[in-house]
Amino acid sequence: MHTSERYRKLVRGNMMRRAQPTLAILGLLLGATTGCRGVATAFGPSPALARAHGEALFGAVADRFTNVRRTPKFEAARMRLGRFALSPSKVWSDTGVWTSSGVDSSRTLVVSAGMQGERYLFHARSDAAPPQRAGDSRHVIRLRMRGEGEYEWLTSVEHAIGEAKAPEIAGALTALLASAEGRPERETREDYREAFPRARAALGRLLTLDTLRAQRLADGSTVVSLSASMHPERLRPTMPALAAYVVKYLEPARYHAVLADRQGGRWLEADAREQVLTLRIRTRDGTLLPLEGPARAMPENLQLRGEAFAKVMIFTVGVTDLVADFSFVRGAHDRGWLLRFDREPTWHLPLAVRHLIRAPLRRPFEGGGTVLRIAVHDSAGAQTHLTRHLTTTVKESAILRWMGSLGFTAMSDYTGPTEVEENRFIAEAFDGLRLDLRALLTGAPGPFERAGP
Repeated sequence: MHTSERYRKLVRGNMMRRAQPTLAILGLLLGATTGCRGVATAFGPSPALARAHGEALFGAVADRFTNVRRTPKFEAARMRLGRFALSPSKVWSDTGVWTSSGVDSSRTLVVSAGMQGERYLFHARSDAAPPQRAGDSRHVIRLRMRGEGEYEWLTSVEHAIGEAKAPEIAGALTALLASAEGRPERETREDYREAFPRARAALGRLLTLDTLRAQRLADGSTVVSLSASMHPERLRPTMPALAAYVVKYLEPARYHAVLADRQGGRWLEADAREQVLTLRIRTRDGTLLPLEGPARAMPENLQLRGEAFAKVMIFTVGVTDLVADFSFVRGAHDRGWLLRFDREPTWHLPLAVRHLIRAPLRRPFEGGGTVLRIAVHDSAGAQTHLTRHLTTTVKESAILRWMGSLGFTAMSDYTGPTEVEENRFIAEAFDGLRLDLRALLTGAPGPFERAGP
């Protein structure tokens, strides 16, 4: 996903990065979730704790997208950072953006966020503490000048998601992967329809599960093939701006990603094109296996290989041969993934900009590369945090300014009614998951509440 989408995710300069993967993951998550009660009970050592942990997690994500508001300082800073993420000198001296300045040639913006009444408020404040209440979050954006025209971005996000331990959340993911093993498509479809009526109704306004096949192999493993399609026309009656954005930006985009080992074995394959999202995995007892060949243990170090293309205005831009070293974060209190992008991909740019000097495009992949860490961290007696840390370096140039202008065009189209509607779509989907999980573990359906449809 990015210069086109994947590159913009690396530099954190464009809110468009959030809409596309979020919608896709929501659809794939619900579509794959069969054997639903087993997934739900994995959130804790007892049904009561599993319910509390699962409801807190899904509720925390729903809160994050509920009636979002920002203080004037942060709203202005957000727009400036979005516009000049690839031209940091434009915001380096802008005191209205930052909450503090460091002696190491750095600038820092710290933001706290959480529910205040019926709204989720983002507030720029230098004294923001780590989040202590489910749904609260803290965002830190740091910009450091490294040399002539070179700037390093460091971003960190902590989102409190309740008291589920990191191994329990990993266990729920394992149960999710195992849930379709050895089951016919009709049975799995009926299972998720009965177990997730609210989430399915919320997601069904955009996504339809077209295929969910589980092919049992002789060694007891199962190859799962999942396909979901987007239908923005369904959104138009209630979310017209989001529907238009999906048609404008998501429909012409295409992505392909493979998680592979260094011997060429493929462990996961995902694709999105022509409004269809697909996923292929092979599992046994919830453990990923290579898609082809004999079953074997997954190596600790893998590679995520991909390509991505997107259209902004009249321009189609993209990357191929994008490679990230992929490893697992497995500590006593941490579970997650670490990705390091340290090889320049092949860029596909329109003729209008091919004459520009392209050397600065290599900079984010040099000197250690761009590093992205996504993990769940727990600690005794405190909230568990979903964390995201990103480090990347950019070198200002004409070609990056041009890319930045494309990104800001997409961000400008996104900010306003589209973002409001997308927030509501995501909040209702996760709140639906929360209520559905409650019903699974108590036998009481409970009211639809915010999940409404």
